[in-house]
Amino acid sequence: MQQKKIRLAVEADWQHISRISKASGYADYINKIGPAYMKDGTILVCDIDTPCGFLKIEMLPDESAWLSGIRVDPEHWRNGIGDCLTNSALVFAISRGASYARMLIHSENQRSVSLALKNGFVQKDRFHFYEGRPDITKMVESAKQYDALVNIGWGFANHARLSIKTGALLAGHGVSVFVYHGHDETFHLLEISKEISLLPDGITCVPEHLVSFIKDGKKLEEFEEAAVYEKPLF
Repeated sequence: MQQKKIRLAVEADWQHISRISKASGYADYINKIGPAYMKDGTILVCDIDTPCGFLKIEMLPDESAWLSGIRVDPEHWRNGIGDCLTNSALVFAISRGASYARMLIHSENQRSVSLALKNGFVQKDRFHFYEGRPDITKMVESAKQYDALVNIGWGFANHARLSIKTGALLAGHGVSVFVYHGHDETFHLLEISKEISLLPDGITCVPEHLVSFIKDGKKLEEFEEAAVYEKPLF
């Protein structure tokens, strides 16, 4: 069996990351971002002679580790590379003091769901994504805290463990919405007591149990539904 080596990515790995991302068949947001994808967080690369897989780790402000972008070259599928990358990421996260590791998986990505479950992750919550945004013009800031996950730029963190610097919770007319300061076009609905419509522009994340309140909402193309999987590290 060929030996796998997990290491930190370097700038020269971008060409391999780009190639693997295209070959693995996922919606290619990584190549849309380009080399800037490597600027934030930590990327682990798996080598078998040459790079054949990678995974990105970002430390979130609720002391959790966000795992994303796991990709394996199809020529190396069923060779345990996804497991090696995931386990190495968990070791890295623990060394950075993370209390949880989480990942977001598209509902149709059964390969990644199986990988998550195999490595001890459980489904924490399921979300639907819509084009548009709630009307926040008459809302006011709220000090309420929710023991629930919120979208902070496509990573999900526990709202009750975030500081006010991370985002604003706005409330009014039976609606509560979290707006992440680093990604102001992304909205996350936390509470709805009446049917609402979404205004143009932006992206709104809606927990599955609140979807029935969205009136005439258009699902986000190619990423309509996904679930967050979570693993406690302590």
